[in-house]
Amino acid sequence: MRKLSQGYHYLIEFYGCEYSQINSKRDIDTILSSSLDNRKIKILRKFFYKFKPRGVTGFLLLSASHISIHTWPEKNYAAVDIFTCIKKEETKKIIASITKKISHKNRNIALYKRGFLTNNSE
Repeated sequence: MRKLSQGYHYLIEFYGCEYSQINSKRDIDTILSSSLDNRKIKILRKFFYKFKPRGVTGFLLLSASHISIHTWPEKNYAAVDIFTCIKKEETKKIIASITKKISHKNRNIALYKRGFLTNNSE
């Protein structure tokens, strides 16, 4: 059995974020949506929710998977998932855009290759 890669799933944690930015539904929508500007990937649906008294959760359903975010402004923390089935280089450009636009002091990025197991003869 071998694993056939079907995509890249990046988990990104941002620490030391700017409270007002990650507590703004509009800012989060703009950051995630603009990361796809000039890309071949399309936004099929999007939804963002502003919690009371603070925090934002958002999701972009993409033509090639998804991007999601959850923020904890009181902890200056945001967690972003980016799962795509496009070229790794294109996914890295999306990550670079989001990383540049979210104000933060530190970050941690983990990559998981997603895919299925198959017989070697397939």
